[in-house]
Amino acid sequence: MKHAKAILVIFTFLFVFGTMKIAGNNAMVVHEGVRNVELNESVILSYESHGVISIINDTDFEIQAANEMWAGDGSSDTPFIIEGYNITNDASLSIEIKDVSLYFEIRDCLITSATHLNVGGVDLVNVTHGLLENCIISYKNTGLDIDFCDNLQVINCIMDNNAGAATVDASNHTTFTGCYFTNTTTGSGFYQDSSLWTTVSNCKIMHNGDYGVEIYGSDYATFTDSEASYNRYQGFYGENSDYGVYERNIVKANGDEGIYQFNSEYLTVAENTIYDNNRYGIYISSVNHVNVSYNTIYNNTFDGINLDDGSFGLIESNDVFNNGWTNFGSGSTASGIIVEYFDECIVSDNQVHNNSQHGIELSTVSSSSVEDNDVWGNYGVEGECGIYLYDLDFCNITSNTVYNNTDNGIYLDYTRDCIISHNIVYDNTNDGLVLDDSNRTLIYYNDFGWN
Repeated sequence: MKHAKAILVIFTFLFVFGTMKIAGNNAMVVHEGVRNVELNESVILSYESHGVISIINDTDFEIQAANEMWAGDGSSDTPFIIEGYNITNDASLSIEIKDVSLYFEIRDCLITSATHLNVGGVDLVNVTHGLLENCIISYKNTGLDIDFCDNLQVINCIMDNNAGAATVDASNHTTFTGCYFTNTTTGSGFYQDSSLWTTVSNCKIMHNGDYGVEIYGSDYATFTDSEASYNRYQGFYGENSDYGVYERNIVKANGDEGIYQFNSEYLTVAENTIYDNNRYGIYISSVNHVNVSYNTIYNNTFDGINLDDGSFGLIESNDVFNNGWTNFGSGSTASGIIVEYFDECIVSDNQVHNNSQHGIELSTVSSSSVEDNDVWGNYGVEGECGIYLYDLDFCNITSNTVYNNTDNGIYLDYTRDCIISHNIVYDNTNDGLVLDDSNRTLIYYNDFGWN
């Protein structure tokens, strides 16, 4: 279907310049200031009009494939091919396939409604070995709904202007590559529950009316090389989902946190660029075994990184700066990195600068270390320190370079059995090192000057 492939190329081109919205007359509108770009209606009509497709089992699939003369035989080498259709339907699901173990592909299809109605687009239930590629799904309740499925692939599909873009429920080994989850009216761009081993890569998750990504009870979820931006709430929200990986994503201008993870274990958040979010850059709560490393985090309204309540954390080699200034005039300030109510956390090799409160702050933490960080130029007006430590037990503050902060370089308040060693602390407005109600502190081989 060369015409159908041509239209997908045009749609993809338009997305490079802005987030699209499909109008009720099948015209494409790109939201970029006052710029509107409409597709030629004759190109839209190059799809072959087709009615609703409903397949209830393998036998039914084979019968319909023969009647429709779909290519393939349902095997792994020659899957059934459903392609090139325009299914505009306001009354029921456009494509429904359930209880199927045959191999199949849905390619180059336009699936839409004349107006927003409470009907779904594509619904796959208890199927395996399915593939969707180069499809456009719009003006539906849920654009793509995947339930109780295994080994599904979704490639280069556009799910735009639906109530919810895509839902994955009780399904395993689902992959999304090069897809758009955009412009939902009420739901999240990508919603997942009780599913394992999902991979989302090179996708755009933007301008959604709820969360960008919202997952629950879904272990081994991986999100890489994608963008989650301009969503109403968090860019990425995860709850009770262990072994999650969030790497090399752009996460910006979301209404709440960039990345928010709750009650999960063995998380990796690495090499992301996170900025201009309306709350925290990264907020991770009630978590054990978390690695936050090599991220660039800036211009967020609250703290750049906040780890709250857990154990076994690593915050390493991040560049965290310019956080907390949005609400600075109203008295709200934020630190670059905060760790609180945590055991055994390492904060190392970070660049933390120009945040509106403390550079690094640890509160009610034990058996942890702050080492080899560069902390400078944190400029607030409420006694902001380079490194601020409160209610700590058995912690090491070692080999940090701390300078040019508004108040003190390193401040210990109500700490016990801590070691301060091999730090270089200079050019801070007040004292280089302050101990307040702190006991059994070992201090050696530090360099303090010009404080």
